[in-house]
Amino acid sequence: MGLVLRYARQTKAETWQYRRRIPTAIRDVLNQGEFKRFLGATRPEAMKAYPRIDAEFDTLVREAIHRRDADAESPASPLEIHRRAERRAKELAEKVVVTIGGRDLPASDPDAARLLRESYISRLPVDPETGDPVGGDPVEGRALGILVSGGLSRPAPTLEDAKRLYLEEKIKGDISEKQKTQRLGRVMAYLTHAIEALGSPF
Repeated sequence: MGLVLRYARQTKAETWQYRRRIPTAIRDVLNQGEFKRFLGATRPEAMKAYPRIDAEFDTLVREAIHRRDADAESPASPLEIHRRAERRAKELAEKVVVTIGGRDLPASDPDAARLLRESYISRLPVDPETGDPVGGDPVEGRALGILVSGGLSRPAPTLEDAKRLYLEEKIKGDISEKQKTQRLGRVMAYLTHAIEALGSPF
């Protein structure tokens, strides 16, 4: 009796594919219901690739849960979304392999990146009036855009970015963390009100 690869399936072309359902709680974050990856042309190839692909799935789920929980606490700024997208693009480039015309290409390859982006966009809901895709995870979408273009300009930091950086570097772990966080919140609210009164674009 051979080793059972729980999520491995043999396709009609007799190649091997990893298929696994995305947990319901994070399907909206990833905008997909199933995770699929090419494992290999033969069972030995599939067995060799299986641990790496299985680990990729676990990482994807873990990071999606983290993004969901972080977004629930406070909406991410454009800069924070870009930073997460840069990390996600790097992860995709290092771990994801796309098969095109019998060739296994890393996600960093322009052709592979375009195929991944097209596949992502095709799963998005469409605006009935414009016909344009809408919704989706902004981090995943921007990460794929980074792969396709080789990089996107980084948005300017906002007051919210400054607040998060200060919290991370100066307050987190402090014995008076709760009180200092509340004080910082009051200061930032005052600054935001003052800037809005001046008509600043920030």
